[in-house]
Amino acid sequence: MANQHLAHGLIYVGTGSMSVLLKKSNGLAVDGIFVFDVKATRNARSGLVTNDTRMRFLLPSGKVIATSSKTLKNTDIERAAAQGKNSDDVKTQVEQVFARLDQILLLDEVPKMSDKSALKHLHTLVHSEAPALQTMAEARLFHSKGIISQQQLETVYQIVMEGNEGGTLASGSPEDRKLVLGLYLEKL
Repeated sequence: MANQHLAHGLIYVGTGSMSVLLKKSNGLAVDGIFVFDVKATRNARSGLVTNDTRMRFLLPSGKVIATSSKTLKNTDIERAAAQGKNSDDVKTQVEQVFARLDQILLLDEVPKMSDKSALKHLHTLVHSEAPALQTMAEARLFHSKGIISQQQLETVYQIVMEGNEGGTLASGSPEDRKLVLGLYLEKL
């Protein structure tokens, strides 16, 4: 399976060795990589497949900065479900990784971005299934930081809003902006 956008900011890179996945992800200019280490074995007698999975979060350099503390076994989870015991193991392990990321990864100022990179990012957003308000908010942020011009901001808004109302929302008077935004929000 080729790279696939699962959601805004989340890309499925594929399967393979760590070096292959790092190389693929570096080509995508990602900020971090979730790796699911999966070890599948088939029981010769029963024919059942046992699936042991562990989740890790890596930086593009390959440095592991968060990992689940427990290996999840599909048979344990299925057995608990069959006994009517809902296992929270998956949820617990995912929350553990994200709690560690919350401790380590701190938001900082938006890094200085070249006009070309900003335009490429906005182009990707405009042609993705990203929510329109999110795309316009990022365009407005880039404009406020001097990364894109007023004309580029208006163009993004016009594309996202599918009409000239985008230009009004980008650079019209406060009253006109309220009117356009009100009409737009009614459509949502």
